[in-house]
Amino acid sequence: MNILSACSHSGHVDAGKFYFRLMENYSIEPNLEHFACLVDLLSRAGDVDGAYGVINSMPFPADASIWGALVNGCRIHHRMDIIQFIQRDLLDVTTDDTGYYTLLSNIYAEEGKWVEFGTVRSKMERTGLKKVPGYSTIELGNKIYRFGAGDTYHWRFNEVCSFLENFPSLARPQQGCSVFANPSNESFIFPEYHE
Repeated sequence: MNILSACSHSGHVDAGKFYFRLMENYSIEPNLEHFACLVDLLSRAGDVDGAYGVINSMPFPADASIWGALVNGCRIHHRMDIIQFIQRDLLDVTTDDTGYYTLLSNIYAEEGKWVEFGTVRSKMERTGLKKVPGYSTIELGNKIYRFGAGDTYHWRFNEVCSFLENFPSLARPQQGCSVFANPSNESFIFPEYHE
């Protein structure tokens, strides 16, 4: 699973497909999570038609994680035609994952599809789900601070805003600095595979 996810996030589509097929050699039956990784891999890379084909070939129904991966790819690559085509499937999904409903409703709002937006939001309300605001926490001087986007109530709010306005000038790139310590400067190489 981790290998498929890594291939998806790094854009190594051929390697991801290879490793997915390799599972068969080891008698590993792909489960929902494996298929979700494959759909995510293809969708992120722009092959949303291929991702939809994978969903249609699965031996079990797609869940919110799989539909969400496809919808996210459609959003990235502006493929509203597919979202329109699978709209009934998307609205039939029942999940307690607010992220799925939020993604779907945001896409409908961006496209001005207010009826569909309302349908998704109503479904969230009927099932008792609420969009949970994201918060970040930091620890400074043995104290933990929590803040969220648009939070203006902190007593040092103006100071934080002032710092952030000057942040680009403080964040100059360092010479010779690398995220990955690799003295030979070689890139990661996947094991050989053939399609």
